[in-house]
Amino acid sequence: MTLLLFFSKLLFADESTNADDLATNPTDTFSQITPSINLTWCPCLGKFECAVLDVPLDYSNTTGARSFVTLLKIPATTTPYKGMVLTNPGGPGESAIDDLLNNGAYEASIFGSNCDFVAWEPRGIGYSIPATNCSSSLTPIPGIQERSAGRSSNHSADLTGPFLRSIFFNDGYEGATCQTLTGGTNDAGPHMSTIYLVQDMLTIVDAYASNPQSQGVKNALLVNFWGFSYGTFVAQTFAPMYPDRVGRFVIDRVVDPDDYRSGNLLKNLEFTLFIAISRVRNAYDIFERFENRAERLDVMKAEERGWENATAISLALEGLKQFAHIVAYEPISGFPALAPVLLFMESASMNISKDRAIEWTRAVACSDMGNVLYNFTLQELANVARRMEEQNYVGGGFWASLRVACAGWGIEGKGRYTGAFGGVTQNPMLFVSNTIDPGTPYYK
Repeated sequence: MTLLLFFSKLLFADESTNADDLATNPTDTFSQITPSINLTWCPCLGKFECAVLDVPLDYSNTTGARSFVTLLKIPATTTPYKGMVLTNPGGPGESAIDDLLNNGAYEASIFGSNCDFVAWEPRGIGYSIPATNCSSSLTPIPGIQERSAGRSSNHSADLTGPFLRSIFFNDGYEGATCQTLTGGTNDAGPHMSTIYLVQDMLTIVDAYASNPQSQGVKNALLVNFWGFSYGTFVAQTFAPMYPDRVGRFVIDRVVDPDDYRSGNLLKNLEFTLFIAISRVRNAYDIFERFENRAERLDVMKAEERGWENATAISLALEGLKQFAHIVAYEPISGFPALAPVLLFMESASMNISKDRAIEWTRAVACSDMGNVLYNFTLQELANVARRMEEQNYVGGGFWASLRVACAGWGIEGKGRYTGAFGGVTQNPMLFVSNTIDPGTPYYK
């Protein structure tokens, strides 16, 4: 378990329990549903309804291999019935099905009970078919370890630190493994970029509009969507591709689409305000205490002195910073969980190991970037990594790690939107952002 996963479990323990109560095994549930080109719903997992939609793996080859899109719905319970709202939780790389199981009841309550609230699993992720799970059980494949071992970099020149170096070298092996296991023409790997998610949205709504369930719904062919974080990039891609199909769109915590697609990721950072809103008489005292504890995890000092645990120190510090960055998304519920972690950091060391399914984020993001970072050296990545650290000490390493991971992701996406963002849509879109969002801050 990585430090980040350990910290996340502390924060989201209650949500995980709720999901377990609702669904003992969603994989078994979806495996019992016959895929169909019609949107056929059946009761499942407690109060939900499930469907599996049969779509082309590659929309440019509709007679080729197929993909099965798993969907989960919180059905409307009141009248007048107003149709269907799609949702995406962000990421990239998050399971939309798990998010709806965990958070759907609360989210659906915000816009009312007279709409169906529907999540569909992004390609290759979670319960989608085919799925990409190449890093969850890595096994040696002849030739791959040798190729990844050949990646080299001048450590004294790159200045990235052991955390990013470990990602760089490990991901060389993992990226090559994924290319072997899921990089084929009929595999999920090349079909996980955002354009497939957008095309699936359209197919879902087309199937819905032809279903008797949509009778009486005004403009059933229009897509209604609520997207968060990366989900706003999905919306901003959908809008210029299908402007006449935009119904009611709310995009929440808005990603700068050009910055994300370019691979720079320099507009995703804002200072994490744990100290500023802590209920203490003197916020500076808390800041100073945090600085003193973090200084004990001085990575540069550990490397300079040749400490055997230098890498562990780097990972411990980065795990703490990533957790602090993540809880800032939901400070009211998250900061009470962060406080005991900071206390624990003062008195104990933590175990470090491998997280799983990290390839889901890489597969989407690196493909959306057009693989522009593939085969970059650490020296070439170091400048932006330093700028990110300067922007945000807490979250900088987290965002820099994605760019470093993309240097080892060689699966090239088969589809990618390369046009301009913006334009006139059938209905106006509502943009929602705030200035202190730690991942998608509002820029004037």
